[in-house]
Amino acid sequence: MSEDQAVYSELVGYIAAEADILSSGAANFEASFNKGLAANGGEALEARFPGITKVVGTAGKNETLAILREGYPEIRGIILAELRKNLTPQEARDANRFYGSPTGQKLIRAGVAGARGSSLDAISTSGQQSAVAAMGPEDQPALLQFAGTSAFKKIAVLGPPLQRMSADWATALIAKSDARLKAVVQAAMNAHLSKLRSKK
Repeated sequence: MSEDQAVYSELVGYIAAEADILSSGAANFEASFNKGLAANGGEALEARFPGITKVVGTAGKNETLAILREGYPEIRGIILAELRKNLTPQEARDANRFYGSPTGQKLIRAGVAGARGSSLDAISTSGQQSAVAAMGPEDQPALLQFAGTSAFKKIAVLGPPLQRMSADWATALIAKSDARLKAVVQAAMNAHLSKLRSKK
């Protein structure tokens, strides 16, 4: 790997780390799952088959995360290509310097933790609000220094399209893996129902 390639690879590790992609995937699954339960009589199902919602939810989330983890190299490559196309090596270095700093790390962690919602816009907005709220007076020098770079300006423009690419990738990957996901959930449900029957 050349020095320039390493610079872009490092930046992907900051703005689209595997752990962060999986964290977002878990949050999105839980929101979708809970919404589905509420709309389809989840309480009645749980009352009839105690523990079923937790079993199904856990199996579904774990398999979703496994699917995203296996597919991560693909989205990493997509984002890497976009960064190389839009940022110069020096701009990537400037971004790495900021995102690798205590302030940059705080910004990323707060943004990922706060990114919740039922739509991409809601997730993006809540993540940005959480990141901004986490910044204190001690972070202002690093923020102002980064804000004065061309890297900041380009990433500000590039951020939303990258989020959309990531979301579209995850949606397509999960849809492609629908049969696998359903089989795992069905197996977990059958095992739980069998356990309940054996207790009667």
